[in-house]
Amino acid sequence: MPFSHEDFKVVANVDRLRVIIMHEMEYYPLKTFKQLSNREQKRFNTLLNSYIEKLPDEKADWDLVLQTDFNEVCVNEIFTQDFDPSKILASSYAYPELSKKIDEEEEAAKAKKVEECIDSDDETEPLINGVIA
Repeated sequence: MPFSHEDFKVVANVDRLRVIIMHEMEYYPLKTFKQLSNREQKRFNTLLNSYIEKLPDEKADWDLVLQTDFNEVCVNEIFTQDFDPSKILASSYAYPELSKKIDEEEEAAKAKKVEECIDSDDETEPLINGVIA
């Protein structure tokens, strides 16, 4: 059976297609669709439709093509020798709400630490711009 609307309900398929098309658009492959402008989104959709139309009709065949193309982008563009996972926040790509919550928690923890230092009589940890030196 050819790639269908039902196949879009499979998260792995959507993620693989996004990575492949972002790479084809010469963007960082982990960029999200929402990060694109309206014009770029239209271009993305055009390229996506074209890619899907070229997939083989049988699920086993198109799934293999999709996995192969995805793996190729991952190996050649993402997981290169220069790859630094500390610079990639996967949560910010896939879960922006979680990323926002983590940022808020980090800010609250920093503010609490600053408040504790201000309230403390201990002058061994001076504050510089609200950060413990």
